Amino acid sequence: ARIVPQSTGSWNVGGSSLTDASFNMHEGLIQIAGDGFRLDAGRFEMVYGDHFIIGNVGWNETGRSFDGMRLHIAPEASGYWVDLFTSWIAEGAVDGTPKPFGAGDRVFSGIYAGLGHLIADDMDLDAYALSLVQPRTPDIAVPGINGDTGYLFTLGLRSKRRIGIFDARAE
Repeated sequence: ARIVPQSTGSWNVGGSSLTDASFNMHEGLIQIAGDGFRLDAGRFEMVYGDHFIIGNVGWNETGRSFDGMRLHIAPEASGYWVDLFTSWIAEGAVDGTPKPFGAGDRVFSGIYAGLGHLIADDMDLDAYALSLVQPRTPDIAVPGINGDTGYLFTLGLRSKRRIGIFDARAE
């Protein structure tokens, strides 16, 4: 187990913005690892698909981090890995007024698998299922997710391969 604190100085709720949440910690997590697995709980960066799918926005002074839990499974010598994660990217009860449990919250979850070199040694292949969920709270306006539309969901594949002097990518 290890604890990883990193600090910065801005005010916001992490995940959907490029500033860190109210206690000004960019990364602060507890990590428990064993043979073929690692569990992260706290605030951490996520980078998937060379930052095209999910990224920490490394070019920004602060970057992006997520509050949640992530289980990384990578059986030894298997050539693949799978991450299961859930994170809160918006807290709906920040103004202090009484609200139903979960009102205004947005939860970003997913499964992301690096399937390694299953097709060719010089090819990356990733598969993912991602969801963004907000409990139905019509009294709280959130752009893009409101009223009856309380979730967004996507499935995807991403591949990358070097062909001669070219990098070929498809998603």
